[in-house]
Amino acid sequence: MRRSPMSRTYRPTGPDVRTRANLYARSGGYCEMGLAGCTGRATEVAHRIKRGVGGRHGIALERSNRLSNLIHSCADCHAWTHSRPTEAYDLGLMLREHQDPASFGDCTASDLCQHDRFSGTGRHD
Repeated sequence: MRRSPMSRTYRPTGPDVRTRANLYARSGGYCEMGLAGCTGRATEVAHRIKRGVGGRHGIALERSNRLSNLIHSCADCHAWTHSRPTEAYDLGLMLREHQDPASFGDCTASDLCQHDRFSGTGRHD
């Protein structure tokens, strides 16, 4: 007897449409990290506390997708944070599970956002 493949139900775990709109409004579509090699154009949503650590269900999922935990980034900057976690933690681009993203501020209120919105390029110091 042949079994039918298990059907998987897709359940979105990323931020909702309203939160994504607020993230875009905050970033203006520019990468909020502005690291060396930054393309300038934000195409991805990065979580400061990783979703696998912060939770994927219920209240933990809501906390994970709060605006204060999200950074609008280009693919290169997002990849950099995962390839160099020690430096990303030092810069506040990634946070530990016990840390509260809201207490670290967001790109509009801190030096986390290094992007020069007038020139259209990231700052590469």
